[in-house]
Amino acid sequence: MTRWYSPQLKRELVSKLYFRAKAEGVAMTTLVNRIVQTALDAEQMVERQRSADTDLSALRARANVQKSPEVER
Repeated sequence: MTRWYSPQLKRELVSKLYFRAKAEGVAMTTLVNRIVQTALDAEQMVERQRSADTDLSALRARANVQKSPEVER
């Protein structure tokens, strides 16, 4: 028999989830799955943007190094 990890949520959160799910007419698990998936997707988008920003910064830095500095006389 496989045992699954089942985290305990704070009572206040369970209460809020219960009333929100009831208001939306969906099961609490459906609501929680949707909320968690949305949060994870948003986090992944932020990570992609950070990675893209880092890549862009690295390209800019390389471009600045490759430019020959002008010497003032």
